[in-house]
Amino acid sequence: MKLIIRNYAKVLLVLIAMLGVVSCQDEETIRDRLLGRTWVGDLGFSDRGNALESGLTFQSNGFGMDKQYYYNSLLEGYYEMPFRWMLNGNDLRLDYGEDRYGESLMLELKNVYIDNGVLSGILYVNYKYYDNVELVME
Repeated sequence: MKLIIRNYAKVLLVLIAMLGVVSCQDEETIRDRLLGRTWVGDLGFSDRGNALESGLTFQSNGFGMDKQYYYNSLLEGYYEMPFRWMLNGNDLRLDYGEDRYGESLMLELKNVYIDNGVLSGILYVNYKYYDNVELVME
């Protein structure tokens, strides 16, 4: 009986170790997967009550563009919002600077993970928890 329990314990430890290796991506891997692509999804933006969908494009110089389209609507047009991005481990910071009212906007995606064309993370807006989000590679 002790042998069986020991074997289960070894298998359990190996599975936990594998999960730790699989669930984290290093900064270089995330950076390589971000660049040269557009990531589309809901980051909580809206225009007069109409939800906007963001399309984030990352440039290698640390800047990017957020093209925001009306979500599930036939309305034409979009907004462009430039941002500066920084990656620290698997945390991604998007600094949009100040809006026309002088208020700054900072988005943080914590625990970023990219797999099969989906970027997932925990979204914070101006350092306050917002929601878990997923962006799809376009």
